Amino acid sequence: MLAGMWFYAKNGEQHGPVEADEIRNRLSRGEIANTTLVWKEGMSQWTALGEVLELREPVPGGIAQASATAASASAPGATPVTQMAQPAPNLVTPVQQNTMALVSMILGIVSIAICMMALTGIPAVICGHIARKQFRNSPHPQTGQGMALTGLILGYIAIVLSLAFIAMMVATSWVAASEAANAVPVTTPAPAPTPVP
Repeated sequence: MLAGMWFYAKNGEQHGPVEADEIRNRLSRGEIANTTLVWKEGMSQWTALGEVLELREPVPGGIAQASATAASASAPGATPVTQMAQPAPNLVTPVQQNTMALVSMILGIVSIAICMMALTGIPAVICGHIARKQFRNSPHPQTGQGMALTGLILGYIAIVLSLAFIAMMVATSWVAASEAANAVPVTTPAPAPTPVP
């Protein structure tokens, strides 16, 4: 029966059921801390271990057992009530959308679709790299890794296309200038004078 058994959260996962003494032992060994969330049947929500009086100080086993026995014996002729053990509430960590990944994707799409090229391609790459760093360093799960990758790819494509366009313009200008410098001026012969009689 799970009554009196504890569950605790560690590294975003639910562990247990364990007895209160085991929780105290893990606390004394440093495996869990006073900030670790704990729960047992009858609690409305997960609570920090340091806030649960029962887990901070050892409770003599005889006192709790005697009070439960006295309460059931005080009602003569009463039939014992069997309580169904409730499963521990799920320890759900909300998943957040990474904003920088979204911004990176939007800038990448704009750079290609509207031909903004490097003007929005460079910020798309910067935001994409920031988003990927946030994914690695975040203690909580985040969504948007695909968006960050899309923004990076489109941003880099826009930068390469911008550089290619600039190189083509420079080459065209250079060729035009060299042709103009090497050109021999073409003179048209003057019309022959007509003889006067």
